[in-house]
Amino acid sequence: VRGLKEGSLWDKDVISNQDDLDRAVALLEGFDLVAYRNKDQEYMVPSLLKQSRTQISSDAFNVADCPFYYKYTYSTKLPPGAFDAIVVRIAKFSTHVEYSPVASVFYQMGQTGQI
Repeated sequence: VRGLKEGSLWDKDVISNQDDLDRAVALLEGFDLVAYRNKDQEYMVPSLLKQSRTQISSDAFNVADCPFYYKYTYSTKLPPGAFDAIVVRIAKFSTHVEYSPVASVFYQMGQTGQI
């Protein structure tokens, strides 16, 4: 319903206690919409980033340190949310992540992955 805030769409609270909150977070994690970053003790939600946020550390995309390269070009656009879901899935297994709406860098055990 356009023009209405989420809170006005339901006649009762969607989350009213800790159990409801835990279930809601589990659903978001299960659908790869958020990833809990245990090291940072925060949730990573790529879809909430503004499209204008494109800053990633300049040394993150260091081609000289990455001898492997693979390029895949989709014939059509990715479906909405697909890039964010991919970022969340990989982030769950990474020790550090730098991400923007258009690029991400993942670190794990001295290795770097870039998309």
